[in-house]
Amino acid sequence: MTNQPNMADMARDLQKISAAVPKMQAAARAVEDHAKRLDQVEETAALAYETAKRGPNYTPTNGRAGNVITPHAKAFADWLRAPQDSNRKADLMGVEMDYRAEGSTQTGAAGGFAVPEPVFEAIQERILEIGAMRRLAANYTVASTGTRFLVNRNNATSAWVGETDARDGTGEPTLDSRAPTFGTVHTLIEATEELLLDSAVNINAWFLNAAAQQIAQAEGAAFISGNGTNKPTGLLAGPTPVTTGDSTRTAGTLQYVPTGEAAALTIDGLNDTFFALKAAHRQSATWVMSSATGAVLSKMKDADGRSIWQQSLSADTPSTLLGRPVVFDENMPAVEANAFPIAFGDMRAGYLIADSGGLRVTTDDNITKPGYVRFYVRRRVGGVIYDSDAVKLVKIAAT
Repeated sequence: MTNQPNMADMARDLQKISAAVPKMQAAARAVEDHAKRLDQVEETAALAYETAKRGPNYTPTNGRAGNVITPHAKAFADWLRAPQDSNRKADLMGVEMDYRAEGSTQTGAAGGFAVPEPVFEAIQERILEIGAMRRLAANYTVASTGTRFLVNRNNATSAWVGETDARDGTGEPTLDSRAPTFGTVHTLIEATEELLLDSAVNINAWFLNAAAQQIAQAEGAAFISGNGTNKPTGLLAGPTPVTTGDSTRTAGTLQYVPTGEAAALTIDGLNDTFFALKAAHRQSATWVMSSATGAVLSKMKDADGRSIWQQSLSADTPSTLLGRPVVFDENMPAVEANAFPIAFGDMRAGYLIADSGGLRVTTDDNITKPGYVRFYVRRRVGGVIYDSDAVKLVKIAAT
C-alpha cells in the first residue's frame, strides 16, 4: 500500500513554508538595501572626486554629458530656453561676473555669454572624439594670442673626459620659437522655439552636441590646411615641404618622402617614410590619412603577397600600417599627383594647438525665420607646426 501524505502533514508543511516566507522576504530586502548602500557609496566617492576636480558647486544629475548643475550652468540653460527673456538674460549676466571669458572686456549680450565650464568641458571631450588632429596634437590654453613656444633643436654637444681631466665647455642647444596663428572659429546653431521650451529636452546636452559637431568640423579642416590668415596654420600649409633631412632643413619646414611614382602610392615610398622618421619619434608615431587613402593601402601587398595593412576587428583598436596605428582624417588630400595624402609622425610633438579663452555665445536678433532661434558660438583657436622633425609627409611624386 502506497504511503500518501495525510491532510495533517500537508498542513504542517504549509505552515512551515508560510513561516519561512517573511524571513526570505527580509533577506531579499537586506540584499536590496545592501546594493543600494553600495550604489550610494560609489556615488558619494564619484561626487567627492568630481567636487575636488570641479569645485563645491558641482552636482551630478543622471550622468549624461552636459548635465552638471552649477549656478552658471543652470542660468545658462534657462537663458538658452528663452534668450530674449530680459529677466533670464539679467540672471545670467549676474552669475557670469565670476565666469567672464578671459581677455574679453564685454559682458552680456554685447560680448556674448561664456559657456559654463562643465558644459565647455563636455564639448571639448566631444570635439576630441570627432577631430583627429585635436586628439593627436599638443593642446594648450593661453592667455594671449601673442604667446610663443620654444622648441629645443636637440643639438647640444657633449664630451668624455677622465676622472680628473679638465672640463672644456660644450655647445649649447639651439632654441627656436613657434607662434601659433589665431582666428575665431564660429558656428551658427538653429533651434525651434518649441524644442527650446520642451522641458523633456536636456538643453545643455542639446547645445553641447550641436556646438561640438560644427566646431570640430571647422577646426579639423584648419588644422590640416588652414592658411594662417585669421585661422590656424595647418599641418600641410606651413613652409613648402622639402626632401632635405632633419640636420640641414630649415626649422619649421616638414620633410616629404616621394612615393617614386608620379600618381600612385608605393610600398617602397611608405617604407622610406617610416624610416625617415627618427626612432624616438617613430615609437609614438601615427599615420594620418583619409578613409579613401586607407582603402587603397588596405589592398596593397608586398612581393611575397603579404598585406602591409592590418585591419582592426575592434572599434577600440585602430588598424595598423607597418605596425603603427592609423587615424583617419577626412581633411587629408586624396591620392593624386603632387599631393601629400599621408602624414606620419608623433603629432603631439609635431603640431601645436592653442586655445585663447573659452566658448562664447550670442543670439541673432535679426530673425528671418519665424519660430526659430539662432545662436552664434565662437572661440579663439590657433595652430602651428611645432617640432618639424617629428612628422614626415608622403608625396605622390617620382622624386
